[in-house]
Amino acid sequence: MEKIKINKNLEIDGWVDHSSQETKKIFEIPKELDTDIFDVEEMSNAIIKNWRDKIFANDMKKIIKDLLILSKKFKGKYSKINEKISENMYEMF
Repeated sequence: MEKIKINKNLEIDGWVDHSSQETKKIFEIPKELDTDIFDVEEMSNAIIKNWRDKIFANDMKKIIKDLLILSKKFKGKYSKINEKISENMYEMF
């Protein structure tokens, strides 16, 4: 397993104020991830583009690419979910 160093120069004190940014830019799913075209390079760039720690983002890029490739490889195998909700589920709430 590859060891990844976290950028020690990055100062994060919990929550970050994003009120100055456009919320659509922050919360919208990037078009690179919402398409039938499976481009691992573009998808991984879309995932890390807003990460504050650019060194960590760059170090994680290969792992993200590997995870994307695995997700495509096993897409159909594990995606069959029983969507029926048990009547007992409502009793929990």
